[in-house]
This record gives sequence, structure tokens and C-alpha cells, in this order.
Amino acid sequence: MTKSKETLGHPRMVLIGAIFAVVSMSVDLICVLGAVFTYSSIPFRMLWTTYFPMLIPNTGYSMMDQAISELGVGPSAFLFNTGLIIGGILTLPVFPGLLGLFRGSNIARIGTVFGVVAAAGSIGVGLCPMVVSPYHGLFAMIFFISAVIAIILLSVKMYQIEFFTKALAIYGFFFAAVDSIFLLLGTWIMEWAVFFVVTTWIIAVGVWVLIKRKEI
Repeated sequence: MTKSKETLGHPRMVLIGAIFAVVSMSVDLICVLGAVFTYSSIPFRMLWTTYFPMLIPNTGYSMMDQAISELGVGPSAFLFNTGLIIGGILTLPVFPGLLGLFRGSNIARIGTVFGVVAAAGSIGVGLCPMVVSPYHGLFAMIFFISAVIAIILLSVKMYQIEFFTKALAIYGFFFAAVDSIFLLLGTWIMEWAVFFVVTTWIIAVGVWVLIKRKEI
């Protein structure tokens, strides 16, 4: 079967994008989940108030009641913030690298731009921890909004071309729904859902490309 010209790209660049997709999100998963465990590593933690920090008993981390960004302060701060920074840097080449699979698609180009912006937002979140920096919320919103735009646009194209399984596109649409619900409701458990779905989607895309590399 002859492959559509639209699905062909520079093989080396595409494979680099796929490898970085798997590595970058693995770094994020390891560091963020590691931060959850290290959050409770000492008996006391800092509570950051509007005017000054307070030392309070450390009762552990709750995904139901606490924002992900709270891992960026206290005993888990180094692992969490470093993970976001390194993971974000490693994500920067993912979308431009995979763009070759959508050659000729303006929708994919726009999605790629927003993907890079989302990666930059993740770096900003790591560099500007919650409460410590007034820019934390800005970078967080840049990530959440840019990520949903990027993944919707790329999933639309994935659904249309033969190279990708439609399951990846549908999972991308699922992420868009989860992210949108979080932006509307702002519940912390939905924020964690966003984190798990976006990281696993990017890893799944990278793994799929590596599996299908002979068709590039």
C-alpha cells in the first residue's frame, strides 16, 4: 500500500521526537510521583501564607485536597521543580520532531507551536514555585491552555491519517475533555487527571512512532 505523502517526514527528526516524548514524560512521572513520597519525608512542613510562612505538622500529601504545585514547596520542592524544568526542556523537541508526520498540515503546525508553548509553561512552573513567585499561576495557565489546544489539533490530524491508530486520537480528545473540566471546575483531583493523561498520551505517541518507525 502506498503511504500518503502527508504522513512522511524526515525519519531521523521524527525518531528523535519520539524518543524525547518517552524520555521527557518518564522524567516528569518519576519526579512528580517521587515528590509525592518525599513530601511526607519530614515531620513538619512549611505552610505558605499571604504574609509569611508557618511551620506546621506534616500530615502527608493528598491528591484530593492539594494542588500539584504544592509539591513545589517544602521537602519535595527540589525533586518536583527540577523534574518539571528538565522534563519541560526535554519536551521542547518533541512536537517539532513529530511534525514531519503531518507534513503539509497547517493544523499540525499550529498544534506544534502550542505544544512548544506548553512545554515552556511547564519549565516556567518549575522555575517559579507556587506562592514563592507571583508568576507561577501565569505559567500554569499557559501550560493548561496551550496543552489542550495543541493536543486537540494534533489529535484531529492523527484521526485523519493512516499512520496513527485512531485510539491515540481518541485518547487525545479525552485529554481535552479532562483538561477543560479542570479549567472549569478547578478541582485538584482533576488536575492530577490532567497530569496523568497528558504524560501517558505523549508517551503513547512516542512509543507508537517507535513501533511504526519502518513506515516513516
